[in-house]
Amino acid sequence: MSADAQVILSLLRDDRIADFDSSLLFRSEIKDDPAAASILVGIMHDGAPGLAARAREMLCLFDRGYAQALAEGFSKSGASWRGNLLDLLWTVHTAQGEEKQAAAARELRDPLILLLADRDVIPLQTDKPIEVEYEVRVRDEAYLLLRLMDDPAYDEDGFLSSSFDERDDEIRRYGRGGGPMV
Repeated sequence: MSADAQVILSLLRDDRIADFDSSLLFRSEIKDDPAAASILVGIMHDGAPGLAARAREMLCLFDRGYAQALAEGFSKSGASWRGNLLDLLWTVHTAQGEEKQAAAARELRDPLILLLADRDVIPLQTDKPIEVEYEVRVRDEAYLLLRLMDDPAYDEDGFLSSSFDERDDEIRRYGRGGGPMV
């Protein structure tokens, strides 16, 4: 099956669809199709904000077939863009069962390791955060995802509450312990 960009765009533009999973067309022709995931990532990057947000909603419903599209999306520049993709990956990954998480982790480990070199700070998405927000770099988010994939019980708040230098030290120690070396 090869995804059709026009079919995807028509579903995204249909305001009557509040839950894409209720669409037979989505479930039969788009969901879990790697080509569709690539189209959706492209729309998220290049589309109008409303369309990009709906593409993100649609991609969050994928159980598989999204890893390569996200890995390719990481090659596009911009801390905000990469941060958004990492957030999406976090959402999709944590919503899955252990077996699907392990498969995605194998596909995404190398692209995440490459992001450990990106020291750009991800801008906050709001002026008035509801909860305590930490200043986070792309490498911090990538590291947290790698750690989550290794150990779902990892204490992310302990890591995020530390300074950039302390985080960098922890990332280096992780590399010496068998994880990626940066």
